[in-house]
Formats: sequence, C-alpha cells, structure tokens
Amino acid sequence: MRVYLPAGPALLRELQETGRLAADPERTAYAVTPEVCAELGVGADDEEAEYAVLAVAAADAVALTGEVARRVVLVLETNATAREGALVSVPHEVPLKRVEAVQADDADAEPLVRAARDGDSSATAALEDHDLGWFATQELGQVLEVLRG
Repeated sequence: MRVYLPAGPALLRELQETGRLAADPERTAYAVTPEVCAELGVGADDEEAEYAVLAVAAADAVALTGEVARRVVLVLETNATAREGALVSVPHEVPLKRVEAVQADDADAEPLVRAARDGDSSATAALEDHDLGWFATQELGQVLEVLRG
C-alpha cells in the first residue's frame, strides 16, 4: 500500500541516520483507502485519489515544519492499517528501501507555510495549489540541508 507520511526534520534525520523509521503506531499517515475512493468516485489506482491523499498529508506537515518552513511528506510502500477515511496506522518499522520518495516544498512556499502554521486560513487554502517537489531517497541529505537553513 502506498502511504503518505507527513514528516518534519527530526523524522528525516532519523531516516538518514538509522536507515529506517522506528515503529510508531500513533504516527499519523494517509493512504488511498476504499472509503476515499468512494468519496471521490474513483478507482484505487486513480491519480486523483493519490493527489488528494498527498494534499491531506501535506496539510498535516505544516505543523511539523521547523525554522525553514517547508512541508515534507514521505511516500512509503508498506503495510498499513486503515483507521478512518484516508487515515492509516503504520505500527511497524519501515526500512529506507520502502521509502519511494520525499516530497517537499520549494522556497516559494515558505511565506505561505509560515502563515498557515500561524493559523492564517487564506494561506492554508493557498497552499492547496502549491505542489510539492519530488526527490529520490538518495537526495534525502540535500532535503535535510535545505531544512536546516
């Protein structure tokens, strides 16, 4: 199952330093579930559903941003347990080889992310139109460097 995991700098450092994400059944993650497909009226392999779930994960990532205000979402291919709607649990360890990509904002998004983090609903809405960039896992170190400022 493809899982979208909102991530902050600490989680990215853990992944880079240990080569895995520790088990955490309380960690919030999202996936295209049958409930999401029914709500959108699409099939499980529809890009619209994937994009919608990524957008929800990106919205949650706002709260995880550090000094450099950029949203980050890890795209995992792993087992997950459905909870409600798109919400899933990943109660087991996830090795780096199960991380398909890192999706992160560019510098243009920083003012909007800061404003959204501070509760500005218009900035939150504007971020819905700001796509995250795609990075291979080999670029994890570069993404971390950017997040360190």
